[in-house]
Amino acid sequence: MTLRTRLLLGYGYLVALLLATAMLSALGLQRFGRSLDRVLLEDVRRVEAALAVLHALDQHAAAAAALVGGERGAADALRAAGEALERGRAEVAARATEPEELERAAGLAREAAALRAARDRLLSAPTPRAADELEVRRRLQAARGQVLRLLEHDTREMQRAEATARRQAHGFALGLAALVVVALLSLGAMSRGLQRGVLARLDELKGLGDAVAAGDRGRRLRARHDDELGVLARHLNAALDQQEAVAARVEGRLSQQAQLLLGLVGARGGRAAVVGLDGVVIASTLPAAAEARVASFEERIRDERRAVEPGAGPVVRRVADLDGAGGLTLELLVHHGRPAGWLVTVDEAAPRS
Repeated sequence: MTLRTRLLLGYGYLVALLLATAMLSALGLQRFGRSLDRVLLEDVRRVEAALAVLHALDQHAAAAAALVGGERGAADALRAAGEALERGRAEVAARATEPEELERAAGLAREAAALRAARDRLLSAPTPRAADELEVRRRLQAARGQVLRLLEHDTREMQRAEATARRQAHGFALGLAALVVVALLSLGAMSRGLQRGVLARLDELKGLGDAVAAGDRGRRLRARHDDELGVLARHLNAALDQQEAVAARVEGRLSQQAQLLLGLVGARGGRAAVVGLDGVVIASTLPAAAEARVASFEERIRDERRAVEPGAGPVVRRVADLDGAGGLTLELLVHHGRPAGWLVTVDEAAPRS
């Protein structure tokens, strides 16, 4: 698997986790919102309708007592209470959905009908009687019992809905936390894999570059993978092997040429040294001490090269021995009209300066 594919798969996995987290959050909020709608809207409105019925029943009781007591306007107040009761009862019936709610709403309708009949008798009597008021009160109590039982049911439903919403919120939080933990663990695993699979190998490449720059040609990379870095490592190893082979051939050729130069110098007779234009000894048949003396005149030999005219033929220079032990005779070696180096001989019998 290539490094590009591994990185794409890893980041694709993280993106999938983020999308899953976002979807879980949206679903959880939607379910939680529905639960809140049920608690805050439906149940609360049923409770408000039931409380409105209770208020209308209280108005019935007060108006009936006032009517029996002969107060003015009591009949109109009793009729207004009846209308408010009908509106509240209709609201309760419209919002009843569960079997127990439907049963309580039907019971409230029966008691409201009985209350309406008792109220009509009280209103139609020429002189309101206490017995008629007592019948109204009895019907009021029966209707109030139905409403109170409905309120108890609604309260339980609200508590149940609240508990359900709480469990859903808790489960949503746990699921979201689990996804976050999985994402963090996955990110840690990806970071560790990136550290071992990419960054560590890049450090190895840097170490190889530093070693090659320092002259170490024997160091190689470990090419254990088939990705881009593995291919690069194999190519670098092959290039270094080829460079080392070329360097070995060049060193062998230089050694062979040095041997040929030594043979030519020896065939000339006597002892001498072949020195480059830069003053570096290339081949020498001189004794070690004399060769060291030649090397000590490296700067003087470079100065002699700068004094040679371009295109000059064979030139012989004699350099005075600075330590009084003899002189150096330099013969310019020319190839195709261009200076190629010096043939150096040491005059051990030269007079001391």
